[in-house]
Amino acid sequence: MQKSQYDIEIEKILNRPLSLDYQAQATSLKDKTILLTGGAGNLGQTMCQELCDLGVKQLIVVDCDFLGAAKLRKYEQVKYFQYDICQQSQLADVFQKYQPQIVIHGAAQLEAPVVELLKTNVFGTYLLAQLAVLYGAEKFVLLSSKKAIAPKEMYPLSKSLSESVINLIGQEQRQLKWEILRLPKLLETKSTTLSLYENADFKGRKQWILHPAVKKEVVTLREATITCLNSLEKENSTTLRCLEARFIFDRLILHQGQAPQHKLTYTDLGMLWWTMENRPTDLERVVKELLKGDKE
Repeated sequence: MQKSQYDIEIEKILNRPLSLDYQAQATSLKDKTILLTGGAGNLGQTMCQELCDLGVKQLIVVDCDFLGAAKLRKYEQVKYFQYDICQQSQLADVFQKYQPQIVIHGAAQLEAPVVELLKTNVFGTYLLAQLAVLYGAEKFVLLSSKKAIAPKEMYPLSKSLSESVINLIGQEQRQLKWEILRLPKLLETKSTTLSLYENADFKGRKQWILHPAVKKEVVTLREATITCLNSLEKENSTTLRCLEARFIFDRLILHQGQAPQHKLTYTDLGMLWWTMENRPTDLERVVKELLKGDKE
C-alpha cells in the first residue's frame, strides 16, 4: 500500500509497528469477493486501498454517499452501489449477483434522529446478516464502537444492539464465522484533535490539552484497517492496541522539536471543549467534577 506523507508522519510520531502478513493475506484473498458497507468513508476508503493492493478478486462497496463512485473509481476491482443498507431488495440483488464470501459491515449513522439511527444501525445490520446467511457467505465482520460498552447515548446504544443482533444470529448460524471489532476513536479524520494540534503554533504559545487523569483511546485508520484484515484470518486472535491521547500529544511535541511540559502548559483543568468535541466521555465528566470539588 502506498502511504501518503501524512501517514508516514503519523507512524513516526506513534512509533508502534503494524503487523500484517501481506503475502499470506494476498494468497488468502486473491480468489475472494468481499462486500464492504460504508466504503466511501475515511475508514472505508483506507480498507478499499488495502484490499485492492492485496489483490482481492472483487470488492463490492455499498454506501449511500453519491460521491462514493468518484472517490473509489481508481480501484479496478471495485463495484460501487449507492444504496441504503435498509433497502433489502437492492441488497439481495447484489448478494445474488456477486455471491460475496466475506462481508465487512462498516456503514452506520452517527448523528441522526432516533428512528433513523436505530433503523440503519440495528435493522440494517439484521438485514445484512440475514442476506449473508441466505447467500452462503463465509465470514461476517461487524465494525462496532468501544462506546457500545455500557452505552449512555443513542449511537452507542444502537451499536450495542447491533452487536446483540450479530450474537443472536451467530448462535443459530454457526456455518458462518462472525466477528465483532470494537474500534476506539480514529485518527486521521476531519474531526480529530491531532490535526488541530499539528497545525498549532508551539512558539511560546499556551495550549490546553487533556488532564493527565483522562484516558482517550485512539488508533489510526491504517491500524484499524490492518486489525480488520487480521480478523479475516480464522487462525488469528486479533487485539486492537490503543493509546491515550495525552501520550500522542507528547510525541507530537517532541516531533516538533520541543520537550513536553517546557513551553507547553498542562493546566489543572486541562479540558478544551474542542478536545472533547462537545461530548465529554464519562471519565472526563468524573474528572471534571472532581476538579471542581477540589477548587471549592
